[in-house]
Parts: sequence; C-alpha cells; structure tokens
Amino acid sequence: MATNPRPRTLRRAKYANGYVTSDGRYKVTPHYGPSLRGGSVSRPTSWTLADLQGEYPERERPLLSDIRDILKERP
Repeated sequence: MATNPRPRTLRRAKYANGYVTSDGRYKVTPHYGPSLRGGSVSRPTSWTLADLQGEYPERERPLLSDIRDILKERP
C-alpha cells in the first residue's frame, strides 16, 4: 500500500468560515455559543467535521485538536 508522502493539513476555507483539508475531502466548521451578555462568543465553542464524499457521518467535537486527531485516523 502506497502512503501519501505529505500529511493532510487544514487550510482556511476560501469563501466560508472554517477550514478544508489540503486534499479537499473534509470540511471543518466552527460553531459559536451564546454569550452571557447576548450575542455570540468570540471563540468557537465546538467544531464539526464533515466528509464531503459522504462516506463518514458528521462529527462534532469541542476542540480543534480533537478534529485533527480524527483526521489522522481517516483515509
């Protein structure tokens, strides 16, 4: 089995808020929770990982590092 010499990385999405993987297969979207003063907080409270090919269901995690760990395990 041939392995990819370069690991998959996250890059800023060009026309949307969030990230896409360097191979274009996955999209990572931030979610902002409500603020105590009204409105939304300035930092994401969770992240959603979506497979653009539809092979895996969406996964939501509180930390971006958790999303990166999931991406290391997936093809």
